[in-house]
Amino acid sequence: MISDTYSIVAGIMLLASGTYLFRLAGPLLSRYFEFSDSYKSLLSEASTVLLFAVAISVTFYENGAYSGNARVIGVIVASVLAYRKMPFITIVLSAAATTAFLRFLGLE
Repeated sequence: MISDTYSIVAGIMLLASGTYLFRLAGPLLSRYFEFSDSYKSLLSEASTVLLFAVAISVTFYENGAYSGNARVIGVIVASVLAYRKMPFITIVLSAAATTAFLRFLGLE
């Protein structure tokens, strides 16, 4: 049990240090590389598309199967509220409450 805890903590520390090294690499390497504005824009759009693709796949699939209509409707509620620029806590709580209520009613 203790070794499992140490493994988890070591994994978290490894991922955290890797994240900070990547964040540090940007400013340090910017002295040696110069990207055009169009390439910077392309990289920014590519990261947005990648994040959107991950969000869509997590919305619709869980453990290789369809996640259910309740989650999809909860994400739709969150999307509408985000589009209307509501506060983040309102978005999260509304989506969670909608999903929980629909599951309580028996909608998977």
